[in-house]
Amino acid sequence: MGSKLRIFTATLFFLIANIVTAQQILQEISMKPGYSDQVYVSLEKGAVKSVALAEWDLGFEIKGRTSSIIVNEGKGWELYYVPGSTQESFSLPLDEGDIAQWERVINSPLSWSSGAFNRNMDANLGTYGWGEYDPSTHAVKGNAVYVMKLVGTMTKKIMITALVGGKYMFKYANLDGTEEKSGEVAKSDFDGRNFGYYSFTTGDVVDHEPDDNQWDMVFGKYVDYAQDPSGNEVPYSVTGIRTNGSVTVAKVPNGAASNSMPDASAFSTNINTIGYNWKSFTGGAWVLDTTSAYYIKNQNNKIYKIVFKSFGGNATGTTTFMQQDVTLSSLDNTHLSEKPYDVIFPTILQSGTSFLLQLQPREDVTNVSIIDYTGKTLFSTILTSVDTLHTITLPSLPIGQYAVMIHDGIHTNVKKIFIYQ
Repeated sequence: MGSKLRIFTATLFFLIANIVTAQQILQEISMKPGYSDQVYVSLEKGAVKSVALAEWDLGFEIKGRTSSIIVNEGKGWELYYVPGSTQESFSLPLDEGDIAQWERVINSPLSWSSGAFNRNMDANLGTYGWGEYDPSTHAVKGNAVYVMKLVGTMTKKIMITALVGGKYMFKYANLDGTEEKSGEVAKSDFDGRNFGYYSFTTGDVVDHEPDDNQWDMVFGKYVDYAQDPSGNEVPYSVTGIRTNGSVTVAKVPNGAASNSMPDASAFSTNINTIGYNWKSFTGGAWVLDTTSAYYIKNQNNKIYKIVFKSFGGNATGTTTFMQQDVTLSSLDNTHLSEKPYDVIFPTILQSGTSFLLQLQPREDVTNVSIIDYTGKTLFSTILTSVDTLHTITLPSLPIGQYAVMIHDGIHTNVKKIFIYQ
């Protein structure tokens, strides 16, 4: 009897180990050598789109009400506001030597809804940085001139002239006014996207990013603030991860070895919560923070935990991280609890089979429900018998982890089961 019990225990442990391991997925994302690509990633599907970073220069917000306009800082563009400029001053020549004295503006590292062109934006007052809202025409009219500088390549002055009828309109030229060109980006051409893009090289729009509901993170080069040797916060070109505006992230220092869910208040909407400083270049090599964990809640309310494992740097542009769906663990943060009473056996079983439920004595009827990772109830039954031992037959369920919720009108207990085939 003892040998049979040891064999069963060892088999059970083997099944548990394999199921838990199967929930952890090693993801490899390649931005290619020199970080030449931007890679859009879904935690449910993996990399959904890899596109050349250099194929776009300007991005125009499609959703929302902030009329955000971003510049491709990962490509090397720098944007400067021309002080005192107006709509009428675009035709005046500019001196490249003055640029060093002007204010450099960058895309907000915290939000997609505040691009570099949205300097001093206050959407509530109809001020968008690059222009002002006109209530008589329901258009945003441009009132500022900027200079875009791609170091060692080109320098252009640019003005966003209007957003009217769902179309962004703009014009750009050399600093002396020669080679003036105009362009437009229609929101209707990019339904379902966060941004529509434009290329100075082709003089046309660019289909760059996937639909908003298809991605959680984007890997690539961008500009964030970093400390210079004097301790000042300055714009700095980095390589890292920004999240979709509909995604929230919580960082848990020293949380790699635990699946303890962060409090809801720990989740941030800042798109650079993961950012770039999970790695550092020290002693001629990249050093990773492999002890911190990042919990990412996507648009489907699924929560994933990721822990970084490697970074290949400029030579390969490859990052690997361990990913785990921990959505069900979020039940641990509610008022539900897993008590030692109410025993389920076995907890690892095949779809469509049964488990035994040993209940503590209860005075009222007991409801038993099977709940998936999204919180959806897949099965429910009411136990009216005063017996404490019950057989629960499961419906057909996919492989995965499920919650068994036991409620008697006063107390709620939660157990977990694994379906392995």
